[in-house]
Amino acid sequence: MVIRCGKNDRRSIATTLTIWYSGLWLVVFVVCTVVIVMSMQYLLMRDAATKTMAGLSIVRNLVVSENNEHTIHIDAGDPDLVQALAGGVMLQITAANGRIVSRSPALGNSFLPAYTGSPIQTYWGHEPVLTAGFRLPDNGRVQTIYPLAGTFLVLRTLVLLFAIISGGGLILTLGLCWFGTRKMMRPLAVLTETTQRITASDLNQRLELRSSYKEMAALTATFNEMLERLEISFRNQQEFVAFASHDLRTPLTIIKNYTHILSNWGLSDPAVCREALESIQKTIATTERWVNDLLLLLEVQGSHFIEQERFPIDTMLEEIVEEARLLAGASIITCHTEPATVAANSDYIRRALWALLDNAIKYSGPEGQVAVNARIDRELNTCRITVTDSGPGISEKERERIFQPFYRSKKQAAKQGHGLGLALVRAVLTAFNGRIYVESGPGKGSSFVAVLPLAADQVLDKKDPMGL
Repeated sequence: MVIRCGKNDRRSIATTLTIWYSGLWLVVFVVCTVVIVMSMQYLLMRDAATKTMAGLSIVRNLVVSENNEHTIHIDAGDPDLVQALAGGVMLQITAANGRIVSRSPALGNSFLPAYTGSPIQTYWGHEPVLTAGFRLPDNGRVQTIYPLAGTFLVLRTLVLLFAIISGGGLILTLGLCWFGTRKMMRPLAVLTETTQRITASDLNQRLELRSSYKEMAALTATFNEMLERLEISFRNQQEFVAFASHDLRTPLTIIKNYTHILSNWGLSDPAVCREALESIQKTIATTERWVNDLLLLLEVQGSHFIEQERFPIDTMLEEIVEEARLLAGASIITCHTEPATVAANSDYIRRALWALLDNAIKYSGPEGQVAVNARIDRELNTCRITVTDSGPGISEKERERIFQPFYRSKKQAAKQGHGLGLALVRAVLTAFNGRIYVESGPGKGSSFVAVLPLAADQVLDKKDPMGL
């Protein structure tokens, strides 16, 4: 799957993370600033209202008698009264006819707007104030005001201070985020540089990166593992091409030489003509078998779905052994099996088992011994098929390589074949969730073990080995 990104998406991760982190910080800071400023405004306004109402309470006690029958004429400029009023609260007493009876000196000749009731915010001239008042028994009015200019100045100063802090913090956050993300993304830049240096002919480079980030360490390890797999795959591909070219060159050379003989003088000699035709037919048959094996290998490896069926593999194995005994000459083949049913493609499995048995007969020699065993592993719910030969054995270094297509050791070079048999066996078993491995040593013969899972109806619960 290919993910295509437009030109607008081509932005570095460091830039994106810096923008996101800085934006998030700015949003959080603005929200905190709004909450703090609104809280301060609420507290300051409540304090102003408290002072205003406290001033009214003091005046009420002075101007109204206990029985509310008459007013006491007081001087709003009295130093004791001014001191009794909370700082900044100003007073105005108005008679019923609207005449100013008394007012605080700070009011000068100004008149307060007529209002009686709880504190509200209004304007006295162009200055915001908080005003409150009450009516006297003779229908006069007592009013107090509290200037809010100082309160609003505190709030504006607080907003300006937060704006300065926010701007400085944003710049600092941008710098720290840019530096931090660039440092964090450095492994990706190194990964990109290493990738650009790698070519098909130079896959031995590895990423050497020490990072304190767990994800980056995992990415580095995964990248190096991928390079390892690519190097092995490319090396196998090169060997595949080399072996295939060599194996194709041999039959082509035979056909070319015989056709050259026939075209020059061979047609006049019936014996030579017959020998040439037989050799060409034999070569074509061998090449055809080689091509069919290769096509089968590619089909098994490339197919995502292969038709499966249930069949008794022990019966199939016994049939293959009987057929092999007719072709094995003096070789001794023994067979011991347990009843086992697997779910796979019987044609592919038969081809794989034939390849294993043919390989064992070939390397055991004319009078060698081959043992075939099939048993059920109740612990793993698998059928284990072991084919043991009495051949020269396989070194530890070659045990894994023998399953690669076209690979043949020096000992195998003298034998007929193209090196596809074991590769085909592994591909077939892998296609049906099976596996194969070899136990061998130089001069000790070889035991190839093919493992296939049992069919579902033959799988036993490990806790109930009797199947009850």
